[in-house]
Amino acid sequence: MATVEIEHFTDPNCPYAYSSEPIRQRLSWVYGDQLSWRTRMVVLAETRAVYEQKGMTPERVAKDYARLSREPGMPFDTAPRTAVPATEPACLVVVAARERAGAEAADRVLRALRLAQMGGGVIDEPATIDAAIETAGLTPAEVHAWGGEPEVIAALAADKDAARHPPPGGGTRPAAGHVGGRPPLHLPDLRRAPRQRQKLRRSGV
Repeated sequence: MATVEIEHFTDPNCPYAYSSEPIRQRLSWVYGDQLSWRTRMVVLAETRAVYEQKGMTPERVAKDYARLSREPGMPFDTAPRTAVPATEPACLVVVAARERAGAEAADRVLRALRLAQMGGGVIDEPATIDAAIETAGLTPAEVHAWGGEPEVIAALAADKDAARHPPPGGGTRPAAGHVGGRPPLHLPDLRRAPRQRQKLRRSGV
């Protein structure tokens, strides 16, 4: 049982969230089963109109992608998309996979959607979503059927609400393992562990 439980809030269309993925992978690599992760969806935009009202045009977003390509070095297709997509349809299929096929399946769908978005795709278009589901090893018809189930719709609504109304104290609470008397998580200072840093670099994390 994990010592620390982490709720990871993200959105398939957010490049800033994806740019932090190496940090999340490093944490998982260093601490292993001392950590448990639950990926939850923010849902940045229910419809395209949300972005339109904020002045987020394809041309403006393309400039942001060009900057992200230069600074963090993320491999974006910097051409303007045909539209700035709503993110709810993509978030729904991630949650559907999570609730019905498990966390690993959901993470595969999320990664496929992110890569589609970075490669120039518009992730609220059915063809883009279906291709991501298939890349993740699932069947689009089945995932969409899950997405229509009341329990899955409620789970997505709960994710959205939790993202917008975090509990006091930033949501920190003891994990079940700690309550049961398990020793606390030991967090080594990576700045003072050059050998560990070298291992991380060699692993490509």
